Amino acid sequence: MRLVVQQPQFLPWIGFWHKLVSCDRWVIYAASQFQKHGHENRVTLDGGWLTIPVRRTGLDTLVMDAKIENVTACRKIARTLRQRCGSRKHAHRDRLDGVIGVLETWRSDWLIELTTELMLRVMEALGLEREVHLDTTIRAGSAIEKLDDCIAQYAPGCLYLSGRAGLDYMGFGSLWTPVETRFQKMLADSSPNSIVQLIAAHPQPLEVIRDCALWQTKEGDFYGWDNRTRTGAGAARR
Repeated sequence: MRLVVQQPQFLPWIGFWHKLVSCDRWVIYAASQFQKHGHENRVTLDGGWLTIPVRRTGLDTLVMDAKIENVTACRKIARTLRQRCGSRKHAHRDRLDGVIGVLETWRSDWLIELTTELMLRVMEALGLEREVHLDTTIRAGSAIEKLDDCIAQYAPGCLYLSGRAGLDYMGFGSLWTPVETRFQKMLADSSPNSIVQLIAAHPQPLEVIRDCALWQTKEGDFYGWDNRTRTGAGAARR
């Protein structure tokens, strides 16, 4: 069982989706701290920010407790997406109809509901099917202890897949629950922008996502999204 535990993000970039392509089970962990100026409510597109404004939050605000300041901002973002993804080069722009439709008709002020719905619509647009769980359990302890507890609940003994940022607070041997931890290694030239333009423009966006990164082991080996070995360090420079 390959597991990803990931905070929800707003129409996230390709690296986010590479993690989901590579896993069997995805836990959307919504009881984490809301990061001001993070990616829970904003994403870059063509060098600028698409932002869902949220009500003032404190240091103890959780992602699942954040509320949208004004839902009319969703409709503005929908118009922006239609403009940015509506040119001739975006030959597959109809794939975004579900995503844009959600933004055009959104009424709830709960941010977690919006971001979760949008991520599920992006999965539909990509033809990506994975087991998804929304977790709102408030866990005690350090970040490592919370993650261990979450893994024990959803996939004890799993292969845990972490983004590269995970190395800021954990290493390959920090977790006691999974059999193995692997960290994502993004390859060159991966766009930091939202995935939406890739979906609208590329005939096979899922293939691009699969090839944008590798998974590194403690021993320095590299694996692809399909859990097949890639050859040595040279694979990471591909």
